[in-house]
Amino acid sequence: MIPCKPTGQRLTILLLSFLIFSVFNTVSAQDGKALFMGKCASCHVMGKDAIGPNLVGVEERWGGDLKALNIWIKDYNKAIAAGYQRAKDVVSFAPSVMQTFEGNITDPEIDAILKYIREWKPVVVVNGGPDP
Repeated sequence: MIPCKPTGQRLTILLLSFLIFSVFNTVSAQDGKALFMGKCASCHVMGKDAIGPNLVGVEERWGGDLKALNIWIKDYNKAIAAGYQRAKDVVSFAPSVMQTFEGNITDPEIDAILKYIREWKPVVVVNGGPDP
C-alpha cells in the first residue's frame, strides 16, 4: 500500500501559502493614496471642498475621535444614530449623501487613508522662473 503523501504535501503548501499571504497582505501607508483615489477621490478633493468636504484636518474636526470617524466612514447612518454631533453636522454639508463602505473597507485600509490625508501636502507650482 502506498502512503498518501501528495495530500500531506498539498496541505503543507496550502498552509504555507496562507501564512505567506497573511504576512505580506498588510496595508502600507503608501497604499493610502491608492485607496483614497479608489474610494474617496470621486467626492473628495484634497485641500478644498467638492461634492464632499475637504478632508485636510478631518481628524481634528472630529475632535480626534477616530472611533467615531471610523464609524462615519463605514456607515454615516450608524454614526448619526450613535449620537455623534460631528456626524449630525457633516451630514448637512451637501444635498448628496456619503457612500457607505461597511463590508467594503477594513480598519487597516481606513488607517492608511487617514495617514495619507494627515501627511498630504499641496503641490507647489513655481511660475515665472527662468527657463532652463
